[in-house]
Amino acid sequence: MSSPVTNMWREAERIAPAPRLPLTSLCRHARDRSDVPDGLKRYFAQRYAIFSRYDLGIRLTNAAWYGVTPEPIAQQIAQDMKNSDPSKRFLIDTFAGAGGNVIAFALSGRWERVIAIERDPNTLACAQHNARLYGVDDSMISWVLGDSFHYIDVLVNNPAQLHSNLRVDVNATVVFSSPPWGGPSYQLDKIFDLNRMEPYGLGQLHKAYKRLDHAIYLPRTSDIRQIADLIPDTQRIRVVQYCIMRASKAMVVYFPAQETQQTSASSPATPTFASVARKALDSSPVQTLALAVTPTSTSGQGTTRPNSSGGVLYPSKQTNPCTPHFTPVAPLRLAPRFSMLKTPAWT
Repeated sequence: MSSPVTNMWREAERIAPAPRLPLTSLCRHARDRSDVPDGLKRYFAQRYAIFSRYDLGIRLTNAAWYGVTPEPIAQQIAQDMKNSDPSKRFLIDTFAGAGGNVIAFALSGRWERVIAIERDPNTLACAQHNARLYGVDDSMISWVLGDSFHYIDVLVNNPAQLHSNLRVDVNATVVFSSPPWGGPSYQLDKIFDLNRMEPYGLGQLHKAYKRLDHAIYLPRTSDIRQIADLIPDTQRIRVVQYCIMRASKAMVVYFPAQETQQTSASSPATPTFASVARKALDSSPVQTLALAVTPTSTSGQGTTRPNSSGGVLYPSKQTNPCTPHFTPVAPLRLAPRFSMLKTPAWT
């Protein structure tokens, strides 16, 4: 029989929810342009698009300014993810940042509980503070100060090491991930190499989450071929561009859990996220475009991949995926087992 001392030690070893953290001097509320560094002034000009309640005292670290999902897009993603399998009751935000997506998920009314993970204590303090400004009930979000990869690994392989508030059913859980893109320099790339995201590449993220349904928030110019490389035979996923004023801001890739997905060559599986791409109304501030990436069955053709000279789907001066008449930048030349279906969400 375990002694009280032993039980206390085991409890201390568990991953537990973070307490409410104090705001520090790095958690700042900038009142005018002079309060932010030169490199952040353009983000400050868009502060009400980032947080509509900014004037209530929103707090951000310098790095959080360019890492927060704009509020209209965060709300649209939360709305789209409400259409996921109703058996999914929990959502894990693996890179909570200053709380943009976490707040939208918590206020959507869809999830029994949201688990928000952030490894930087100053940023987590900002997120906790900002969530309160939006009226989020403290019981709705379980905050975790730590490494999201470690948490997911423990959840899948050793859930007994988690505090009861963080121990959720893997089969009833969805992951949302808005990883660091390596700073604003990603905007300089015509085609963004997803394996160069810092500090975590797309392959590392997908490998960590593949046991669960997961959505990954990526740069709008991401190379769609690198996404296709991760898709098993006959599986279909959704890639959704999120746009404001017909300008793409980012894309989200909706991956179903691989190890529980039932597939057949004659009848492609319908993933949990099959209906996340909603039909956007003209009056909505955010329009979406669903790009369904569909590997087709090619028995006996090995592991053929998309031709490296193939076309890519992303915005340019000539073509914007947020317009009704979207066409690829270049003709698509894909290997036999791949096809891409271009489906504007409002048609």
